[in-house]
Amino acid sequence: SAPKNNTRNQKTNNYDKSVANKQIVSCVLFALALFLFCVIVIPSGVTMINMETFSGCSSLKQVTIPSSVTYIDLYAFYNCNALTTVYYQGTEEQKVQIYISADNNPLLNATWVYVLPPVCEYLKTGEESATPFQTLEDALSSATDGTITLLANVTLDTVGINQNVVLDLNGHTMKSGKRVFAVYTQATLSIMDSVGGGEIQGAQIDAHQNGGVIRVDGGSTLNLYSGTITDVATEAHKGYGGAIAAEGGTVNIYGGTVNGGTSRYGGTLYITKAANAVGGMAGNLNISGGVINGGIAAYEDENPFGGAIAVINGNFTMTGGKVVGGQ
Repeated sequence: SAPKNNTRNQKTNNYDKSVANKQIVSCVLFALALFLFCVIVIPSGVTMINMETFSGCSSLKQVTIPSSVTYIDLYAFYNCNALTTVYYQGTEEQKVQIYISADNNPLLNATWVYVLPPVCEYLKTGEESATPFQTLEDALSSATDGTITLLANVTLDTVGINQNVVLDLNGHTMKSGKRVFAVYTQATLSIMDSVGGGEIQGAQIDAHQNGGVIRVDGGSTLNLYSGTITDVATEAHKGYGGAIAAEGGTVNIYGGTVNGGTSRYGGTLYITKAANAVGGMAGNLNISGGVINGGIAAYEDENPFGGAIAVINGNFTMTGGKVVGGQ
Protein backbone atom coordinates (compact mmCIF):
# COMPACT_ATOMS: atom_id res chain seq x y z
CA SER A 1 0.00 0.00 0.00
CA ALA A 2 1.05 3.61 -0.45
CA PRO A 3 3.11 5.19 2.31
CA LYS A 4 1.22 7.62 4.54
CA ASN A 5 2.36 11.03 5.67
CA ASN A 6 0.40 12.29 8.65
CA THR A 7 2.58 15.34 9.24
CA ARG A 8 1.23 17.40 6.34
CA ASN A 9 -2.36 16.49 5.54
CA GLN A 10 -3.44 19.93 4.46
CA LYS A 11 -1.96 23.28 3.54
CA THR A 12 -2.03 26.05 6.06
CA ASN A 13 -4.57 28.68 5.15
CA ASN A 14 -3.21 32.15 4.52
CA TYR A 15 -4.46 35.14 6.47
CA ASP A 16 -7.58 36.79 5.18
CA LYS A 17 -6.36 39.65 3.05
CA SER A 18 -9.19 42.00 4.03
CA VAL A 19 -8.26 45.36 5.54
CA ALA A 20 -10.18 44.62 8.73
CA ASN A 21 -8.26 41.45 9.48
CA LYS A 22 -4.94 43.10 8.66
CA GLN A 23 -5.73 45.81 11.20
CA ILE A 24 -6.55 43.19 13.84
CA VAL A 25 -3.28 41.38 13.16
CA SER A 26 -1.35 44.64 13.38
CA CYS A 27 -2.96 45.58 16.70
CA VAL A 28 -2.18 42.19 18.23
CA LEU A 29 1.43 42.30 17.06
CA PHE A 30 1.82 45.82 18.40
CA ALA A 31 0.48 44.88 21.83
CA LEU A 32 2.80 41.89 22.08
CA ALA A 33 5.82 43.88 21.00
CA LEU A 34 5.13 46.83 23.28
CA PHE A 35 4.33 44.99 26.48
CA LEU A 36 5.82 41.51 26.30
CA PHE A 37 8.63 40.91 23.85
CA CYS A 38 11.73 42.41 22.32
CA VAL A 39 11.56 39.89 19.48
CA ILE A 40 8.70 39.71 16.96
CA VAL A 41 8.02 37.09 14.26
CA ILE A 42 5.50 38.30 11.70
CA PRO A 43 3.52 35.29 10.42
CA SER A 44 3.91 34.05 6.87
CA GLY A 45 1.03 35.21 4.69
CA VAL A 46 0.91 38.78 6.01
CA THR A 47 1.35 41.11 3.04
CA MET A 48 1.34 44.57 4.68
CA ILE A 49 2.57 46.10 7.96
CA ASN A 50 0.16 48.92 8.72
CA MET A 51 0.82 52.52 9.69
CA GLU A 52 2.33 52.95 13.20
CA THR A 53 2.08 49.21 13.94
CA PHE A 54 5.25 49.19 16.09
CA SER A 55 5.74 52.96 16.44
CA GLY A 56 7.36 53.84 19.75
CA CYS A 57 8.11 50.23 20.69
CA SER A 58 11.38 50.96 22.46
CA SER A 59 11.93 47.32 23.52
CA LEU A 60 11.87 45.85 20.03
CA LYS A 61 15.33 44.51 19.13
CA GLN A 62 14.68 41.87 16.48
CA VAL A 63 11.94 41.33 13.92
CA THR A 64 11.39 38.48 11.47
CA ILE A 65 9.65 39.50 8.24
CA PRO A 66 8.30 36.86 5.82
CA SER A 67 8.78 37.14 2.07
CA SER A 68 5.00 37.60 1.70
CA VAL A 69 5.30 41.22 3.00
CA THR A 70 5.34 43.66 0.08
CA TYR A 71 4.31 46.95 1.76
CA ILE A 72 5.42 48.64 5.01
CA ASP A 73 3.32 51.73 5.77
CA LEU A 74 4.23 55.11 7.30
CA TYR A 75 5.78 55.12 10.79
CA ALA A 76 5.42 51.33 11.11
CA PHE A 77 8.80 51.17 12.92
CA TYR A 78 9.07 54.84 13.97
CA ASN A 79 11.18 55.38 17.11
CA CYS A 80 12.04 51.68 17.41
CA ASN A 81 15.55 52.77 18.27
CA ALA A 82 16.59 49.46 19.87
CA LEU A 83 15.97 47.55 16.65
CA THR A 84 19.26 46.06 15.48
CA THR A 85 18.43 42.98 13.40
CA VAL A 86 15.86 42.12 10.75
CA TYR A 87 15.58 38.45 9.81
CA TYR A 88 14.10 38.36 6.32
CA GLN A 89 12.70 35.05 5.05
CA GLY A 90 13.52 35.70 1.42
CA THR A 91 16.28 36.76 -0.93
CA GLU A 92 17.97 40.12 -1.30
CA GLU A 93 16.24 40.49 -4.66
CA GLN A 94 12.85 40.03 -2.98
CA LYS A 95 13.70 42.52 -0.24
CA VAL A 96 14.40 45.23 -2.82
CA GLN A 97 10.83 44.83 -4.07
CA ILE A 98 9.29 45.73 -0.67
CA TYR A 99 7.83 49.24 -0.64
CA ILE A 100 8.97 50.86 2.63
CA SER A 101 7.28 54.20 3.36
CA ALA A 102 8.86 57.21 5.03
CA ASP A 103 9.92 57.45 8.69
CA ASN A 104 10.97 53.82 9.04
CA ASN A 105 14.65 54.59 9.55
CA PRO A 106 15.19 52.11 12.42
CA LEU A 107 14.10 49.33 10.08
CA LEU A 108 16.28 50.59 7.23
CA ASN A 109 19.31 51.09 9.45
CA ALA A 110 19.10 47.66 11.07
CA THR A 111 21.19 44.74 9.85
CA TRP A 112 19.19 42.56 7.45
CA VAL A 113 19.92 38.84 7.65
CA TYR A 114 18.53 36.73 4.84
CA VAL A 115 17.18 33.47 6.25
CA LEU A 116 15.39 31.32 3.73
CA PRO A 117 12.59 29.20 5.19
CA PRO A 118 13.00 25.41 5.03
CA VAL A 119 12.05 23.79 1.73
CA CYS A 120 11.46 20.35 3.24
CA GLU A 121 11.37 18.37 6.46
CA TYR A 122 12.50 14.85 7.29
CA LEU A 123 10.58 12.54 9.62
CA LYS A 124 12.58 9.47 10.56
CA THR A 125 10.60 6.27 10.91
CA GLY A 126 9.50 5.78 14.52
CA GLU A 127 10.01 9.41 15.55
CA GLU A 128 7.30 11.99 16.24
CA SER A 129 8.91 15.30 15.25
CA ALA A 130 10.32 16.24 11.86
CA THR A 131 13.59 18.09 11.20
CA PRO A 132 13.44 21.06 8.77
CA PHE A 133 16.05 21.52 6.04
CA GLN A 134 16.78 24.44 3.71
CA THR A 135 17.83 22.15 0.85
CA LEU A 136 16.64 18.76 -0.32
CA GLU A 137 20.26 17.67 -0.66
CA ASP A 138 20.86 18.27 3.06
CA ALA A 139 17.73 16.33 3.96
CA LEU A 140 18.80 13.37 1.83
CA SER A 141 22.29 13.36 3.32
CA SER A 142 20.71 13.01 6.78
CA ALA A 143 17.96 10.56 5.85
CA THR A 144 18.38 6.86 6.53
CA ASP A 145 14.76 5.82 6.25
CA GLY A 146 11.53 7.74 6.69
CA THR A 147 9.72 10.50 4.79
CA ILE A 148 10.95 13.76 3.30
CA THR A 149 8.08 16.22 2.82
CA LEU A 150 8.38 19.25 0.55
CA LEU A 151 7.33 22.56 2.11
CA ALA A 152 7.98 24.70 -0.97
CA ASN A 153 8.69 24.45 -4.69
CA VAL A 154 12.28 23.38 -5.39
CA THR A 155 14.69 23.98 -8.28
CA LEU A 156 17.76 21.78 -8.16
CA ASP A 157 20.45 19.92 -10.05
CA THR A 158 20.53 16.12 -10.36
CA VAL A 159 20.29 14.44 -6.95
CA GLY A 160 21.57 10.94 -6.24
CA ILE A 161 19.50 8.57 -4.07
CA ASN A 162 21.65 6.13 -2.08
CA GLN A 163 19.15 4.95 0.53
CA ASN A 164 15.53 3.96 1.03
CA VAL A 165 13.40 7.08 1.30
CA VAL A 166 9.82 8.25 0.78
CA LEU A 167 9.36 11.63 -0.91
CA ASP A 168 6.05 13.42 -0.32
CA LEU A 169 5.62 16.20 -2.90
CA ASN A 170 2.92 17.72 -0.65
CA GLY A 171 1.43 19.66 -3.56
CA HIS A 172 4.73 21.24 -4.59
CA THR A 173 6.89 21.14 -7.73
CA MET A 174 10.46 19.95 -8.14
CA LYS A 175 12.20 20.93 -11.34
CA SER A 176 15.61 20.70 -12.95
CA GLY A 177 17.10 21.62 -16.28
CA LYS A 178 18.68 18.17 -16.15
CA ARG A 179 17.63 14.85 -14.70
CA VAL A 180 16.10 15.24 -11.24
CA PHE A 181 16.93 11.90 -9.61
CA ALA A 182 19.41 9.09 -10.16
CA VAL A 183 18.43 6.12 -7.99
CA TYR A 184 21.62 4.21 -7.32
CA THR A 185 22.15 0.48 -6.77
CA GLN A 186 20.17 -1.06 -3.89
CA ALA A 187 18.36 2.20 -3.11
CA THR A 188 14.57 2.69 -3.17
CA LEU A 189 12.78 5.96 -3.92
CA SER A 190 9.04 6.03 -3.24
CA ILE A 191 7.12 9.06 -4.50
CA MET A 192 3.74 10.19 -3.18
CA ASP A 193 1.71 13.40 -3.09
CA SER A 194 -0.46 13.71 0.02
CA VAL A 195 -2.08 17.00 -1.05
CA GLY A 196 -2.40 16.74 -4.84
CA GLY A 197 -0.96 18.84 -7.62
CA GLY A 198 2.65 17.91 -6.90
CA GLU A 199 4.98 17.36 -9.85
CA ILE A 200 8.59 16.43 -10.67
CA GLN A 201 9.86 18.08 -13.87
CA GLY A 202 13.10 17.17 -15.59
CA ALA A 203 14.78 17.88 -18.92
CA GLN A 204 17.89 15.72 -19.41
CA ILE A 205 18.75 15.60 -23.13
CA ASP A 206 22.46 14.71 -23.22
CA ALA A 207 23.70 11.70 -25.14
CA HIS A 208 24.31 8.54 -23.08
CA GLN A 209 22.24 10.03 -20.25
CA ASN A 210 19.07 7.94 -20.20
CA GLY A 211 16.02 9.01 -18.24
CA GLY A 212 14.93 12.59 -18.77
CA VAL A 213 13.56 12.92 -15.23
CA ILE A 214 14.57 9.79 -13.27
CA ARG A 215 17.12 7.05 -13.91
CA VAL A 216 16.84 3.78 -11.98
CA ASP A 217 20.09 1.82 -11.79
CA GLY A 218 20.54 -1.95 -11.54
CA GLY A 219 19.20 -3.39 -8.29
CA SER A 220 17.40 -0.19 -7.32
CA THR A 221 13.65 0.54 -7.19
CA LEU A 222 11.34 3.42 -8.02
CA ASN A 223 7.79 3.35 -6.62
CA LEU A 224 5.21 5.88 -7.81
CA TYR A 225 2.05 6.03 -5.68
CA SER A 226 0.74 9.49 -6.55
CA GLY A 227 1.94 12.78 -8.00
CA THR A 228 3.17 13.55 -11.52
CA ILE A 229 6.49 12.97 -13.29
CA THR A 230 6.94 15.06 -16.45
CA ASP A 231 9.59 15.41 -19.13
CA VAL A 232 9.61 19.15 -19.88
CA ALA A 233 12.53 19.21 -22.34
CA THR A 234 11.88 21.40 -25.37
CA GLU A 235 14.05 19.31 -27.68
CA ALA A 236 14.58 15.61 -28.33
CA HIS A 237 16.61 13.46 -25.93
CA LYS A 238 19.78 12.01 -27.34
CA GLY A 239 19.43 9.20 -24.81
CA TYR A 240 16.56 6.81 -24.06
CA GLY A 241 13.47 7.21 -21.89
CA GLY A 242 11.86 10.65 -21.98
CA ALA A 243 10.65 10.54 -18.38
CA ILE A 244 12.04 7.37 -16.74
CA ALA A 245 14.77 4.92 -17.70
CA ALA A 246 15.43 1.72 -15.74
CA GLU A 247 18.77 0.08 -16.52
CA GLY A 248 18.53 -3.14 -14.54
CA GLY A 249 16.31 -1.45 -11.95
CA THR A 250 12.63 -1.90 -11.13
CA VAL A 251 9.86 0.64 -11.69
CA ASN A 252 6.54 0.04 -9.92
CA ILE A 253 3.69 2.37 -10.86
CA TYR A 254 0.74 2.09 -8.46
CA GLY A 255 -0.80 5.49 -9.23
CA GLY A 256 0.01 9.00 -10.31
CA THR A 257 0.84 10.22 -13.82
CA VAL A 258 3.94 9.97 -16.01
CA ASN A 259 4.16 12.37 -18.96
CA GLY A 260 6.62 11.61 -21.73
CA GLY A 261 8.67 13.70 -24.12
CA THR A 262 10.74 12.89 -27.21
CA SER A 263 13.65 10.43 -27.16
CA ARG A 264 15.32 7.73 -29.25
CA TYR A 265 13.44 4.81 -27.66
CA GLY A 266 10.67 5.02 -25.12
CA GLY A 267 9.15 8.48 -25.28
CA THR A 268 7.93 8.04 -21.71
CA LEU A 269 9.48 4.87 -20.23
CA TYR A 270 12.56 2.89 -21.25
CA ILE A 271 13.37 -0.45 -19.62
CA THR A 272 16.54 -2.43 -20.32
CA LYS A 273 19.20 -4.53 -18.62
CA ALA A 274 22.10 -3.11 -16.65
CA ALA A 275 25.17 -2.56 -18.79
CA ASN A 276 27.67 -2.60 -15.95
CA ALA A 277 29.11 -4.91 -13.32
CA VAL A 278 25.77 -5.20 -11.50
CA GLY A 279 25.43 -8.44 -13.43
CA GLY A 280 23.56 -7.44 -16.53
CA MET A 281 20.28 -7.94 -14.67
CA ALA A 282 17.10 -7.20 -16.58
CA GLY A 283 15.04 -4.12 -15.91
CA ASN A 284 11.47 -4.47 -14.67
CA LEU A 285 8.33 -2.40 -15.22
CA ASN A 286 5.17 -3.20 -13.24
CA ILE A 287 2.06 -1.08 -13.77
CA SER A 288 -0.99 -1.63 -11.57
CA GLY A 289 -2.45 1.88 -11.60
CA GLY A 290 -1.91 5.46 -12.72
CA VAL A 291 -1.69 6.98 -16.18
CA ILE A 292 1.17 6.81 -18.68
CA ASN A 293 0.88 9.58 -21.27
CA GLY A 294 2.90 8.55 -24.28
CA GLY A 295 5.62 10.68 -25.80
CA ILE A 296 7.43 10.46 -29.13
CA ALA A 297 10.15 8.01 -30.13
CA ALA A 298 12.10 9.81 -32.84
CA TYR A 299 15.75 10.69 -33.29
CA GLU A 300 17.68 11.51 -36.48
CA ASP A 301 18.18 8.55 -38.85
CA GLU A 302 17.57 5.70 -36.41
CA ASN A 303 14.47 3.51 -36.35
CA PRO A 304 13.06 4.34 -32.94
CA PHE A 305 10.14 2.57 -31.27
CA GLY A 306 8.04 2.78 -28.15
CA GLY A 307 6.36 6.17 -28.14
CA ALA A 308 5.03 5.43 -24.67
CA ILE A 309 7.00 2.39 -23.44
CA ALA A 310 10.06 0.61 -24.81
CA VAL A 311 11.22 -2.63 -23.13
CA ILE A 312 14.50 -4.13 -24.35
CA ASN A 313 15.98 -7.04 -22.39
CA GLY A 314 13.52 -6.43 -19.58
CA ASN A 315 10.25 -7.59 -18.05
CA PHE A 316 6.89 -5.85 -18.27
CA THR A 317 3.64 -6.60 -16.45
CA MET A 318 0.48 -4.50 -16.47
CA THR A 319 -2.52 -5.34 -14.28
CA GLY A 320 -4.13 -1.89 -14.06
CA GLY A 321 -3.76 1.76 -14.96
CA LYS A 322 -3.75 2.96 -18.54
CA VAL A 323 -1.43 4.02 -21.32
CA VAL A 324 -2.58 6.96 -23.45
CA GLY A 325 -1.14 7.85 -26.86
CA GLY A 326 2.48 7.73 -27.91
CA GLN A 327 4.07 7.64 -31.34
